[in-house]
Amino acid sequence: MSEVAATSTTTATTTSSSTTTTASNSDFTQEDFITLLVEELTNQDPTEPYDTSEIVDQLYTYQSMAAIEEQTAAMTSVSEQMTEMYSLLNDMTLGNEFQSASGLISSYVGGTNSDGEDVTGTVSSVSLEDGVVNLKLSNGEVISYSDLTEIYS
Repeated sequence: MSEVAATSTTTATTTSSSTTTTASNSDFTQEDFITLLVEELTNQDPTEPYDTSEIVDQLYTYQSMAAIEEQTAAMTSVSEQMTEMYSLLNDMTLGNEFQSASGLISSYVGGTNSDGEDVTGTVSSVSLEDGVVNLKLSNGEVISYSDLTEIYS
């Protein structure tokens, strides 16, 4: 049995009766594969040469795995970008809600509090808590901006 190091962290094992190759690192490149293939062919037993169809199968398998890794990386990148866009959109929505709610300071409003009761009062302040824009009324009640039902003149 001979052992060939393709990179500093990837090893491959070959035997004279089989052409099994095992890679243990995702950094295994096409150049590493070609180097390993040339090494296998150079060190093959002349009385039992490798079957070229096995070599082609290994190359096809390697190329398929590389394509899958590239697709996975691309999908991960798209997913990360979508998550970032969603976060920015959410921040913009909260910013717009907060700005609109701030315009209601000193206005008389009505809405539903967290207990489900209808309440009215003059908006004294606006706050952002846990991603929710809240209106604090002068009577001490709090209404979520999304639960606002009336604005009086």
